Amino acid sequence: MRAYCGFREFTREDADTLTDWLSQSVVPREFRVGAVTDAAFQWLRGNKIEPPSTGRLQRFVDSAERQYDQPLCQTIHDRLSAAQREALDKLLDAIPLPEDEAGEGELIPRGSVLQNLRTNSEKRGVESVEQQIEKVRLLRKIGLSHSLFADLSPHVLARYRERAATESPSHFRVQAAPVRLTLLAAFCVTRMTELTDSLVTHLIDMVHHINVRAERRVEKKFVKEFRKVNNKERLWEKLLEAVLAKVLSS
Repeated sequence: MRAYCGFREFTREDADTLTDWLSQSVVPREFRVGAVTDAAFQWLRGNKIEPPSTGRLQRFVDSAERQYDQPLCQTIHDRLSAAQREALDKLLDAIPLPEDEAGEGELIPRGSVLQNLRTNSEKRGVESVEQQIEKVRLLRKIGLSHSLFADLSPHVLARYRERAATESPSHFRVQAAPVRLTLLAAFCVTRMTELTDSLVTHLIDMVHHINVRAERRVEKKFVKEFRKVNNKERLWEKLLEAVLAKVLSS
C-alpha cells in the first residue's frame, strides 16, 4: 500500500514545473530557512503528487534558488565598478595579530575584515562609539548605495544578507564572483544601516549617562554645602512657615 493513497508518482516533468514555479513565485518573496521547501511540499500536495525523497526534493529547491539567483547576481555584479569589486573582495582579507604577538617571521591571522564588521559591541562608552564609527567609515569607503538593490525585493535582500552574515571567508572565496560580490554588497548596504542605528543608540545612552552623573554631582554638592550651614533646622522651619503662610493666604 502506497504512503500517499490517490497521489501519482513524481515525474521529470513535475520536477521542471516545480523548479520553475519555485524560482518565479516563491524564492523572490521568501527568506526564512525552510520556507521554500515548505512551499514545495504544499505544491506537491495541492497537485496530488507523491513527494520525492527529502534529499532529492532539496536538490530541486537548491536548483530553483540558483535559477533565480544567477541572473540577478550577474546584474548586481555588472552594476559594481571595478574599484567597488576590489574593495568588497578585500573584506575577506585576514587581520593579522600585532607583531609582538606573532612568532619570529610569522603572521598569524585573527579572523577577517568581514568578521570584524559582523561583530556588535554591547558596551556603552567612547571606545564602543569609536569602533562603530570606524566600521561605518570603512563601509562608506566602498561607495555602495541603496539604489544598487532598488529593484530587488526586500525579502531577497534579507536572504542575501543572512547568507553573507553566516558564511565563512573560505566559502566566499570559492564562489563565483557574481554571487560572492552580490552577497557581500547586500551585507554592506544593510550593515551600514544597522551600524548607524546602533551608533545613534550608543550616543543617546552616553548622553543619558552623562546627564545622570551630572545630576548626581549637583545633588552631592548641594547636600555638602547644606551641611556646612549652621542652624539648618531653624532654616527649614522658617522655609516651611513661609510656604504655609503663602498657601493659607491664597
